[in-house]
Amino acid sequence: MPLVPFMPHEARTVDLFRDPQDDDAIHHTEHEWHLAAQPVVFLFALVNAGVTLKNFDTGTWGMLLAALIGRPIGVLVAVGVAVTAGLHLPRHVHWRELVVIALATSSGFSIALFFAAGTIAAGPALAAVKLGVIGSVVGALLAVVAARALKVGKFGSRH
Repeated sequence: MPLVPFMPHEARTVDLFRDPQDDDAIHHTEHEWHLAAQPVVFLFALVNAGVTLKNFDTGTWGMLLAALIGRPIGVLVAVGVAVTAGLHLPRHVHWRELVVIALATSSGFSIALFFAAGTIAAGPALAAVKLGVIGSVVGALLAVVAARALKVGKFGSRH
């Protein structure tokens, strides 16, 4: 961690969502390998999770509901509080886009798997929670459905 501030990085830009230019070795490598790395990271998470597809229990459903409902609501409430406090949404980001972004956050499960493995003792409870975390990948599908219904992103009228 002490090395992170000293690593080479780009200057900050106002356009947060713009993909950086492929103008140096770091960006070139990132653009060349990002599609290949995605499935590898997904499989790494599954292998390290050690999830067997049984042991559905209260932990499974609790984790699934927390990811699919709690996380998006938390994101929207936090943004609402920030806007109420006087902050502004980024240009071209409105509440429709925020709903899709909030739903997309529900599918992030790698950190949840590592957190569960580090805080819950090995056994049926851990297996149930891990299964719920893996099930939260459904959030990505919900985000795509919401994007299509709300006409956001590539489903918008500008495309």
